[in-house]
Amino acid sequence: MPLPSNDHLHERLAAWFPLLPRPRPACRALTERVDEINHLAHIAAHGPPEQRITTAAEACNKAALILSDCGLPDRAHQLCRRQFDLFHAHRPLAPTTAKLALQPLVNLGRLHIRTGQANRAHQLFTHAYQALRTRTATTIDGRNIDLTDLTDDHSAARGDLARFLWTVLLADGTRALTRAGRWNDALEHLERHKGIGDRMLDGRQVAILTRIINDDHEHALDLLAHSSTPETWEQAVASYLTTLCLTTAERETQPADTEMVERYLALPHQSTPPVFRCRLGLCVLDLTNHTPHTPITTDITRQAIAAADAYAAHDVLTHPACAQNMSDTDQHALTHIITTAGLHHGEEAPAEPLTELTDAIAASETSLAHALTRPQSAHDQPRRNYPSTTAPQPPGELGDDLAGPGDTTEAAPRGIPRY
Repeated sequence: MPLPSNDHLHERLAAWFPLLPRPRPACRALTERVDEINHLAHIAAHGPPEQRITTAAEACNKAALILSDCGLPDRAHQLCRRQFDLFHAHRPLAPTTAKLALQPLVNLGRLHIRTGQANRAHQLFTHAYQALRTRTATTIDGRNIDLTDLTDDHSAARGDLARFLWTVLLADGTRALTRAGRWNDALEHLERHKGIGDRMLDGRQVAILTRIINDDHEHALDLLAHSSTPETWEQAVASYLTTLCLTTAERETQPADTEMVERYLALPHQSTPPVFRCRLGLCVLDLTNHTPHTPITTDITRQAIAAADAYAAHDVLTHPACAQNMSDTDQHALTHIITTAGLHHGEEAPAEPLTELTDAIAASETSLAHALTRPQSAHDQPRRNYPSTTAPQPPGELGDDLAGPGDTTEAAPRGIPRY
């Protein structure tokens, strides 16, 4: 199989890298996901009063993700703006509630990345962080936003919020720059914020890939040689990046190619997130020239079908080399997963579940507005065992995506995942 062009490789790298096995909500059947929003809306209206803000916000965040997945980005953007406005109208907020209020702004940035407006996303993340840190008004998405009195004038609370947006700027801001193909800017951004460690996490991957893209292959190989890769997934990613570097440098790739395939196939099936596994497998398939493709394509396809996740199904079905070696039965199975999820269907998405979703969103917004009129305290939203967004991270590490810094709040709502 001929190797893909450099343009194709750069497009793939910008879309999927940094690539890490982070937990993310699966894109399952649309009816199943809408049922979850209905359930959350019911709890937000009738559940314990101290959980209603958290649950209503969770419903809105997940509903925005569904709208985006269905190819309705304008409706997703509008929902995020309305949600932020509801919180903002009731400021000053308790510290935990204030963090919930910031999540719709973060989601707006991630929606911009999804719709190909990565530079706009980076600007949003930057403006939001600077406005909160300097206690000034700013312009976000063409709207004047004042965060000066979002929470009570308590230095610890404001510091907590600033750290949250700092992790967003570091992780999501980097993702926005790489998605825009601005690898040098992404590397400078990470170096300025001391975001490059020894592990094969976001910062190190960007540092290596920037050197590869700039044809600085010796430096890239040196970074790879001195990387710490204690986890099997890190070893698999490092093997891929090594083969990529040798390939673009037009050097002999045979030993590295074989190791890359072996490392990929050795990934544990149960504990490796399917989207990560499928995307890494497709990247491996792009490069391998010395190993039979059948074991790789079979593994990728089986993983995508077993996961019943439309994100993975779409990636696999639209990859030419994988699709051409796929049976008709497997193609139909993957197509069915995508169709039932309504992924990218736009206005052709099934009307009935979208109508149910609209009603659930309206109910959640009403519950959120009512709950925000209650006197707030720092203890109104109990911790629900989600990892803290402000827990100290090892130097140079960005932390976990959906399950840690730069993504979720300390309370329940999950934000729009990095795509």
